[in-house]
Amino acid sequence: MNPSQADLIKSDQQRHNALLASDTDALDALFTDDVIYLHSSGVIDNKQVYLDGLKQGKTKYLQIDYQPAEYRVFNGFALILGKVAMQLLIEGAEKEVRALIISTWRFENHRWRMMSWQATK
Repeated sequence: MNPSQADLIKSDQQRHNALLASDTDALDALFTDDVIYLHSSGVIDNKQVYLDGLKQGKTKYLQIDYQPAEYRVFNGFALILGKVAMQLLIEGAEKEVRALIISTWRFENHRWRMMSWQATK
């Protein structure tokens, strides 16, 4: 199976749906083992810390307005650039985040998996 932009878009949509559902099993499959998640606050999480925060209810995504603007696919890697507006609960406190994002994806084991996310205000 060759990596395609359509498959990348599908995987990214699955990630979006899993965030809203707090589906850590789906996110575990969609993230590489070495994923780095850089929040707009400057906090950096690895896979375990990020997923544990969702499992324990420390972070809950209430609404996500995600607008990918550009997809770049090349040689088994891809970049997604865009912007996002999110409503979240962070340790019980409601928070709104608006940011520009870039995510990096790697095609492995016949599927796209996210290897990094960076958000900046």
